[in-house]
Amino acid sequence: MKEIKTVQQSQYAQTCTDSHLINFVVGQPSPSMLEKALHWAQGTLKGKASFGSPTISPFIMQYGAAEGHESFRVALAKYLTGKYQFPVEASQLMTTNGNSHALSLVCRVLAAKALARAHASGTPPQTPVIVCEDPTYFLAKRIFDDMGFDCIGIEMDEEGMIVKDLERRLIVDDLRPLAVYTIPNFHNPTGVCMSPERRQHLLRLAHQHNFHIVCDEPYTLLTFDDSHDLNNRNTFFLEEHKTPEASGRVISMGSFSKLIAPGLRLGWLHASADMIRTIKVDGVFFSGGGANPLVASMVEEGLESGSFEKSLQDTISTLKTQKEALVSALRTALPPYFEFDIPRGGYFLWIEFPSFVDVEKINEEGRSIGVRVCSGGRCSVRPDTFTNCARFSFAFYQPAELKEGVERLACILKAHYPEFR
Repeated sequence: MKEIKTVQQSQYAQTCTDSHLINFVVGQPSPSMLEKALHWAQGTLKGKASFGSPTISPFIMQYGAAEGHESFRVALAKYLTGKYQFPVEASQLMTTNGNSHALSLVCRVLAAKALARAHASGTPPQTPVIVCEDPTYFLAKRIFDDMGFDCIGIEMDEEGMIVKDLERRLIVDDLRPLAVYTIPNFHNPTGVCMSPERRQHLLRLAHQHNFHIVCDEPYTLLTFDDSHDLNNRNTFFLEEHKTPEASGRVISMGSFSKLIAPGLRLGWLHASADMIRTIKVDGVFFSGGGANPLVASMVEEGLESGSFEKSLQDTISTLKTQKEALVSALRTALPPYFEFDIPRGGYFLWIEFPSFVDVEKINEEGRSIGVRVCSGGRCSVRPDTFTNCARFSFAFYQPAELKEGVERLACILKAHYPEFR
């Protein structure tokens, strides 16, 4: 077996890898991408000038404004306006430490509001319910569990969440969620984008049944195909912009973790100005101030100078090359009749193997030859589903390593299933 050169062994790393295992589970930027990000960060600091310069305020080192400092939000709003092709206002934005922090924060705020309403009306408080796509981002489920939410899964197809199934549950089962959690663009794990029609339908339901739509959108700007209809991959907030009567329902979460690097610990909330005012008075901001003002100032410099966009396009080019390498390797290794959707952006590719394939057993066999994939069962909301499915990340490894990983996986499939020979 070939030795793998992409290795992550560091006291700084959340997930460590070695030279023997190709771990398709790792949905993180590669070490080479991190090196470029570090170079970019050093350049923005130089561009912002030395800390002794009068052009930078020493108060950047102070506890920050709860919603993030204004000049950063103005720069981000201007940038997003250009990308989304509809107006974004600074008053609709708030800095976060990334989407996991934002999701935890939003869940806490929505649950507190529901509890306050129950106390005010004299009704017993109910266990909060959140609805999500099934499958979904597997680590989001941990956040929902920690927050005490019941999580209800709604099936997906090539257009995203099957919203008519949610509508049936709302009416027939009297389901009353506080929120619907969705990854509408380049979904994790499936890679699909929710169609504009489904988005509009979901927004109508949110208005009719009084719930919020919490959109996890770290991949929205990571699109590989400019010809792909912007409406099919735009921020979900566009739907609210087009539907004023349902305003205030969408809370979108964006992050620089995938656009630059996760070590920045910087992201943003995009919501109505009223919702931003509600969230920013959360106790954690009264105590600790806003998220990461120093890094926000660095990113502000990058947004204004154009260096961020240049870095983003380089990241997109790298991811597209790696995606194409993975797709090519899978097409070569799998039988010609085997089909799978090719993602047009993001980090992930999803494969549904025949029903007789058990991906967890494949992973057990993979230990000896150094390959592992993310089992679909790990991403499922309902128990014992998607066990024949796998999520492949193409973000971490180089093209030749992705090819090697697929060849190792194919060896296992061919050894155990005649259909793959």
